[in-house]
This record gives sequence, C-alpha cells and structure tokens, in this order.
Amino acid sequence: MLKKPLSFAFFLIVLCTLVQAETTFIIIELNHRMAQELVPTIRPLVGDNGVVTAANNQLFIRADREHITEIQQLVAALDVEKHNHKISVSYDAINSQQQDNTSVQGSIKRGNISISNSRKLPNNAAQIQFEQNNTIVTQQNMQFVNVLDGERAFVKTGQIVPYTQEWVLLKQRYIQIQTTTNFRDISTGFAIRLSSLGTSSNEFELEITPRIAGLNTNGFVDFEELSTSVRVRKGEWFDLGGTMMNRDEVSRKILSTQSQAGQQSSTLKLSVEN
Repeated sequence: MLKKPLSFAFFLIVLCTLVQAETTFIIIELNHRMAQELVPTIRPLVGDNGVVTAANNQLFIRADREHITEIQQLVAALDVEKHNHKISVSYDAINSQQQDNTSVQGSIKRGNISISNSRKLPNNAAQIQFEQNNTIVTQQNMQFVNVLDGERAFVKTGQIVPYTQEWVLLKQRYIQIQTTTNFRDISTGFAIRLSSLGTSSNEFELEITPRIAGLNTNGFVDFEELSTSVRVRKGEWFDLGGTMMNRDEVSRKILSTQSQAGQQSSTLKLSVEN
C-alpha cells in the first residue's frame, strides 16, 4: 500500500535534485548601484528555472549554468560609478511683428465751399498712403542642467501656458494610468534621460519624453508612450525641436507657440558637455 506514495515522493526528490543541478546559486555584491535597480535587467537571463532577488547592495541569483558568466559580465558593466553630466540647452526665438498704417488725405470744392484735411493737395484731389513696418526680434536663451548617468532632467521650452481642455484630452489619449491633476498653469518641455555608452565612450543615448509640469508643485505628467531615443556625441549640438516637432501631436503642441503680436518661430538644441 505504501509503494505508490514512496515512489512519487522519490520522483519529486529526484526532479528537484535535477533542477538544482541544472542551476547555480551565486551572490553578487555591488559597489556603485542599488541591487534592486538591476533586477529587471537581469531577470530575463536567469532562465525558466532561475530566480533573482535583491537586498541592499547584494543580488541573489539562481540561474542556468550557461548563463552565469553572461550575468556576471552584465552586472560588472552596469555596476559602475554614476557620473554627473552637464547639458547645455540653447533656445532661440524669432518673433516677426508687422504693423500696417493707412492714411487718407483729400480736398473737395463745391461752389464756394471747400473741405480739405491737407493744405498741400489741390481742390478735388485725394491721396492714400499705406505704410508697412516689419520688426524682427531675436531672443536667445541658454540654460544648463546637471543630470546623473541614467537619470532624467527636465528641459523646459520656456513657455508657461494654461492647462486647457486640449491638454486634458491629450493626457487622456496617451496616458494609460490616469492620475488626478489639479493644474492651472503648466510649464512644458521634455524629460531627458542620459545614459553613457561605455566608460570611455564619447557617445550618449538620450531618451526623450514629452512632459508637462505644474507650477509651484512637484507634480508632472510624462507621456511615456511617446518616448524616443537618439544617440549623440559629446559636444555636438542636437536639434531637439526639429526632431520632436515631426514625431507626435503632444511634442508639436509643446514646441508650437504663437504670440499676440506675430508669428514666432524657435529652435531648441542641446549638447552634452561632459
């Protein structure tokens, strides 16, 4: 009567032993990163029978043997000291103002009665003057933001705008998890996540995400679905405005500005200095 239960228990023991034999358990201690930050990156490598957990600066990994070396190499590449980088942002706005002036002068005489608003004109004559003045105002601004490798910095476009129904609809369209925001006026721009491509490389990857932020509050909304990534070299200027203007309606809304006096065009560029 006991043969079947004993056989089944023995089978489970053998199975567990085989599974453990196919995997290896290691503990990796980190020097520069919190262990929890690396878990999402490592998890796909541990295999179906593996597991990865974190506590403080230690990773606890059980993974397929053939993946252990790959995991150790990946952790070594990621566990590097984060550097602080300076991003220079150039914002140039060109505002074209047009002013039209029209004046009419004339003189008319009927019998002994003359009516005129100009002494220089003869009787029964008229003169129309049309004057057009164009003024171009150029505004140049530079801002500097510091950001740690792998973190985000907020690059503002310089515009403070009302939080209108149009913004509410854009938020509902692109944000999957809706949050309650009590914005009145907002600052617009882009969240920039900077990542170095290797310790000795002069190349960086920029993840660009449209963002709106409330004034005098810590609240902001990132349009994660509209994020895009580009690679830039140290010191070269990247045309942020030109790139994002053609990508999506939220970025166009952020970058398109119109003043009451005239049409405004602008350029928004950035450069990673160090």
